[in-house]
Amino acid sequence: LIALIGTYTSMGSADFSGAYRVQKTNKNKLIKDLIAQGALNDYSVDGLSQLIGYQSRTSFYSAFKEVEGMSFSEYRDTLSSSH
Repeated sequence: LIALIGTYTSMGSADFSGAYRVQKTNKNKLIKDLIAQGALNDYSVDGLSQLIGYQSRTSFYSAFKEVEGMSFSEYRDTLSSSH
């Protein structure tokens, strides 16, 4: 995969990994902002994750945990306890 990326882009493996992590971080921020605005009242977690570009709930949950250091369920529980 890294060789393919290097062939078709000017990115090395570290650049690609960093850009990919930034993308996941931005998606997590977006979904957290949407949740703060009440989007879970209108959309399921599946719907929100697809809306911001994840192909499956599993990929969303994995990316969320990697970036945030907690599962989405744990994050949602912190919102419930703060209200």
